[in-house]
Amino acid sequence: MLLDLVCGSLFLYCVIVIARDDFAFRIVPDRFLLIMFATGALHGFLTADSRGESFVETISRLAWRSAAPGLCVLSAAMLYRLFRRKEGLGLGDIKLMAAAGIWLPVLASFYAIAVASIAALVLTVAIGLWRGKAMALTHSLPFAVFLAPAFWLLWLLERMQLLPL
Repeated sequence: MLLDLVCGSLFLYCVIVIARDDFAFRIVPDRFLLIMFATGALHGFLTADSRGESFVETISRLAWRSAAPGLCVLSAAMLYRLFRRKEGLGLGDIKLMAAAGIWLPVLASFYAIAVASIAALVLTVAIGLWRGKAMALTHSLPFAVFLAPAFWLLWLLERMQLLPL
């Protein structure tokens, strides 16, 4: 419980800083991604005893959690760039998915990506309606503002055993 509180608070702090920097400067700071990843790995190692995992099983589980969402979205971004000839997703967002992915089971990481995407879409449409003009598909959006909190929220739901996985 104390471990979840300490590590989760550090995770939340990184989420807040990443979202703020992406909103203000359109950049995801690498040092906070590293802190997020390292804290997630530490949390994973320290909770591995309760699962009865060996060291190798823990490494494999954490590597899979981090690599699966990061590599899937990297592949999608590369395909988008290949076909559209422009960037569709920044590398900072992809690194965020890999760093935050270590905190969640793989399926929950994809849920977090879906939640962030839906929230970004709804807010973008709402802002467009408020301003009286539609957003064009070519406008950029600071996606980490939505993505980082979604990962933390799903981690919190998973730790509270409210997320059936």
